[in-house]
Amino acid sequence: MVYMGDVHLYQYITLTIMDTAKINRLIMQLKLINQHMAYSKNDPLLMESFIELVTELKVHYGSYLMDKLFDIYDDYFDDSQLCALEAYLTEDGVEVEGDEFEVPHSRICIRPFPLRIEIEGVERSFKKVLWEAA
Repeated sequence: MVYMGDVHLYQYITLTIMDTAKINRLIMQLKLINQHMAYSKNDPLLMESFIELVTELKVHYGSYLMDKLFDIYDDYFDDSQLCALEAYLTEDGVEVEGDEFEVPHSRICIRPFPLRIEIEGVERSFKKVLWEAA
């Protein structure tokens, strides 16, 4: 581990905490807009807001979240199953097949508060946190 100095370490920790809070806020906004879109299918303002939020999340935090997802897929699943970031932000998540869990037919989702990536069963009740932000 590289020593960053007290000031740099403090700035890194503060930045990480603020970024996590912003990621949580963006994900919650996306979920709310997605729920509203379910009721008003062709509302152009909702679609525009959704696209703007997804773009902001991808530009600022996409590589960070995709790195975490890649590590999880590297450990538990086939890397070729990795999908676009927005697929993991929906209520349904992304369905995966894994032998290391109680339920082989599962889905992976990114959830806010606390920011985490979890796997849950599709047919049977099962839930496990695979990664959680500090």
